[in-house]
Amino acid sequence: SLGDLRGALAFDQLILAHSIAMQDSLNAPRNLMNIAYDHRLIGQLDSCLVYQQRARRWVDAYDNARNRAMLPFFEAEYYCQVGDYRTAVELLSEAQNRGADASLAIDEARLHLGMIEQGLEMGQPDLAHRSIDRLRELRPVLHDNQPDQNLVADYETVTAEFLTGQGEYALAAEAVARARTAVAKGGGEGKAWRLHRAAGQLALRRGDLRSAHRDFEAALDLSLRE
Repeated sequence: SLGDLRGALAFDQLILAHSIAMQDSLNAPRNLMNIAYDHRLIGQLDSCLVYQQRARRWVDAYDNARNRAMLPFFEAEYYCQVGDYRTAVELLSEAQNRGADASLAIDEARLHLGMIEQGLEMGQPDLAHRSIDRLRELRPVLHDNQPDQNLVADYETVTAEFLTGQGEYALAAEAVARARTAVAKGGGEGKAWRLHRAAGQLALRRGDLRSAHRDFEAALDLSLRE
């Protein structure tokens, strides 16, 4: 969070050493993926791939439903960065298919929230649509188990962004309104500025430049303060 990526890498490597010493087959692959993530942010993509491959060997050897669902999702982020979108889409589809086998609905919800964003970034609306449909089914059981969460706000905001991109402006406006209600209840940083960004995107597509400018200005101001 402070931008000390090499410091984060050093601690993640220490945590991994403890997990391996304890023969912790549940957390060792997660630690490996954290290290891969650190390397990716630093720009060491070869090292990122090496640790991802080590994580997959652990997951394949010690079956855990949550790890099997989350691993391909995080692997896809690497392939997006290197421009191999075909592999990224295959991994995201694999993650979607495994999501329902994860032990907790909250875990599956987080997976699909990330998948919608990935689908939008890659121009794969069908991928995003599958996750939105699944999240609609999970909506009644979405609840926050940590104070920095607001899964309902996240869900409604990414839904609004998706619908805006699809030209479904009336439905997008309804999602923005629901997101606004959810954000007002609090919980977690970054929710308010993302809401204003989604509202600004919708207003821009509708040709309401004054509202778009207002929301984008609010998004910028809130993001700088958070």
